[in-house]
Amino acid sequence: MDSTQARILISSLIGKSISGWYIDSLLGKGKSAVVMACTRGVEIGAIKVFHPELVERYGRTTQIERIMREKSLIGASHPNLVSILDGGDCPETGHLYVVMERLQYSNLHDLLLHVPAERILTLIAQVASAARFLEDRNLAHRDIKPENIAVSPDFTRAVLLDLGVLRPIGISNLTDIDQRSFIGTLRYSSPEFLQRKKEDTLEGWRAITFYQLGAVLHDLLMKRVLFEEDTEPFSLLVKAVNENIPVIHAESAKCVALANHCLIKNPTTRTALVTWERFQSLSIDDSSLASTRDRIAARQKYYQAVAPSKSTDRNHRLSKKELDDVCNRIESRIAALLNDIQAFPLRTTQSVKNVEQGVCETYIHFEKDEKKRTSIQDCCAHSRCID
Repeated sequence: MDSTQARILISSLIGKSISGWYIDSLLGKGKSAVVMACTRGVEIGAIKVFHPELVERYGRTTQIERIMREKSLIGASHPNLVSILDGGDCPETGHLYVVMERLQYSNLHDLLLHVPAERILTLIAQVASAARFLEDRNLAHRDIKPENIAVSPDFTRAVLLDLGVLRPIGISNLTDIDQRSFIGTLRYSSPEFLQRKKEDTLEGWRAITFYQLGAVLHDLLMKRVLFEEDTEPFSLLVKAVNENIPVIHAESAKCVALANHCLIKNPTTRTALVTWERFQSLSIDDSSLASTRDRIAARQKYYQAVAPSKSTDRNHRLSKKELDDVCNRIESRIAALLNDIQAFPLRTTQSVKNVEQGVCETYIHFEKDEKKRTSIQDCCAHSRCID
């Protein structure tokens, strides 16, 4: 729908009623619909009216099916999911429409630079809770991104919006309104979603949801959109989605680790590393030994997933430069791990290399941790590096 079509549709709706909903002003517009402020008695809502020409072009029956998916959520409320109030086919005007709650909130994309660091944990946990609420009803959102998340002015509440692309899980012959096999936003799509290689199973769609939640968390932590430097040309963004591993840093090691795990390219590894509970436990102090061990195991899986493939030539000997690189990576990962688990204060790391034998011994020296009242002897990590 171009600007002229939108303007004509808007002018034809203001001051009119659709199935009892009186329309008084414009709230926004998209590719296929306009969103208007509306009331029905004491009820206040936002009505999305689909452009009639586009409905006929792509199939009225298909669009009505999509509206019915949204209507299935009437009465099934969640504090972090936009409430659906009404929807259907207006017998008087012939318009297809959906009515949702009206929120006086801005979207997260517009507020990225203003979200306080201490509110990030709460906001991402709330969005994840809404996505899980949909999954519990066998629905996948498919387009979780900052533009589809509304945030209250005090940054205490996030609301997941745009339920028009909801998909029931496990229905392989489902047809979308615009006949595309890909519905979503490229920048926030996982590689398997972009490549149409997703599995139409609960685990398959959960992997996509986790990726999109991780992308939103990336934006919150980094204060910029995912793959911002790879936006143009289009092919560069496609390559970034398929291959690039974003660099994420923040004060919260737990948030960084979760975002990294969500953005793993392989969906099987992604769901092995991430659970719904990890989102809900972000604000919980999980410094117990069991939690620490879980984080260590998750970090090991992560590094295995992103590690470059190794040569299968057993006769290959590492050069001094290659061995130095291995040692540097080991030392940096040790430092990152200790930062993640917030363990004993690290004093120094030292590596001893034997190029002939292909052996690297890394010694880790700790300071005494007065807070934990524990004295730790020097530890040695011994790695034999043979390709």
